[in-house]
Amino acid sequence: MIFLSLKYMKHELIVLCCTLLFSFIGFPQSGPGGVGTTNGSSDLVLWLDANTVIGTSGSTITTWNDISGYNHHFTLGNGAVFQNGAQNGYHSFNFNGSSHYFQRVFTNNLTPTSFTIFAATNVSSSNSYKAVISNRDDPPGSATAGFILYSTPSSNGWQFWTGRAAGSWQVTTGNVSTAGNWAGQVMEYASGTNGKKLYVNSNLNATNTHAMTLNPTRPIRVGAGRNETTPNYYFNGAMAEVIMFNTVINAAQRIIIENYLSAKYDYSLVSNDIYDEDTALNGNYDHEVAGIGRVDASNIHANAQGTGIVRVSNPTNLGNNEFLIWGHNNGNLIANNSTDVPHASGTRINRVWRVSEASNTGTAVDIGTVDMVWDLSGLSSFGSCCIPQLIVDTDNDGMFSDETTITNVTSLGSDQYQFSNVTALVNNSRFTLIAFPRSLITNRRITNRVKKD
Repeated sequence: MIFLSLKYMKHELIVLCCTLLFSFIGFPQSGPGGVGTTNGSSDLVLWLDANTVIGTSGSTITTWNDISGYNHHFTLGNGAVFQNGAQNGYHSFNFNGSSHYFQRVFTNNLTPTSFTIFAATNVSSSNSYKAVISNRDDPPGSATAGFILYSTPSSNGWQFWTGRAAGSWQVTTGNVSTAGNWAGQVMEYASGTNGKKLYVNSNLNATNTHAMTLNPTRPIRVGAGRNETTPNYYFNGAMAEVIMFNTVINAAQRIIIENYLSAKYDYSLVSNDIYDEDTALNGNYDHEVAGIGRVDASNIHANAQGTGIVRVSNPTNLGNNEFLIWGHNNGNLIANNSTDVPHASGTRINRVWRVSEASNTGTAVDIGTVDMVWDLSGLSSFGSCCIPQLIVDTDNDGMFSDETTITNVTSLGSDQYQFSNVTALVNNSRFTLIAFPRSLITNRRITNRVKKD
């Protein structure tokens, strides 16, 4: 009899793993930045993202579908012009300021008594009111109802309007213009003292105590107002996302979503600019940003995945105003990199993630150990071929070949793999996965016994 040693098997095994494709197929539990779910069971009740739209660049699209899981699709109105890769490689809609808008019939779930609404826009300067989202009624007489996010005439500052049972509109004015630039706006409303807030680029611009009357029956519009009759106050400029929670989410969650949007659409935050891996200097890790964090004991978000394949949870030392936020470089998910690895028995995927482990002012912090779960369900043959190994660039030199892999992985079933009590992640560090062939068992010589002719 003769024996075929490991070195004769190695090439075939690595070729098999090198051809594996790690493909993202969607995760219904993943909201923007890892906040909320997308299965229609959470407080995330509306998520309009132009990047989920399929269309020809330059064409007018008349439907903007909701991906919150509630199917609150906007299928009425004249639509807007779809722009492929308009900002940082991501899509948006262009509104002409005179006829473009999306509309949905009156919907109770989008007319809550408290809410948090995010928008990512690039408004153009004009001499008219420009409505991002309008859920209002202004019947004859003095009563008003609902809410609106406006960019004002001429000065183009941002305003948050709410209606009341007897009297004119109550206006919360930030007077900050972002005309001609991509920026993020947040409206937050709850009844009570200072429960009405307007944020621009994560900076609190204005606060009021206003009692709001709800829109009773009128449709909801994105890109236009005057919902009770013929549209007016058309938005002028570009819009990429509108996100709505039917509650006031906590401060840590708001900050994480603001960082997700600013990285994705490449604009700076005035406050709470925690995630800095999205700059050209740090490698533009702009994609599928998600995070965990804590502002104080009442404002914590400690389990997140976002739209990517990495979930992080259970930080052991998360203090006040501390966050861990991560994103990736949009490298492909094929495991065929056999050079930048610490040993010759595995290949790493080309996509690399990077983390900001920092305070709300950007200072490096230590939130302790975390658990990481990787969802590889898009890779049907992974479980039979390879075991994932986590690798972290601990010396931050941009290379993985001089690092040691983390091998204490647990299969959770359904191609979910968990690394528990991970200590290697630090501020600005990179990480990725290595596909390690199951047949290559460490410290053991593997042979195939073959009969001699």
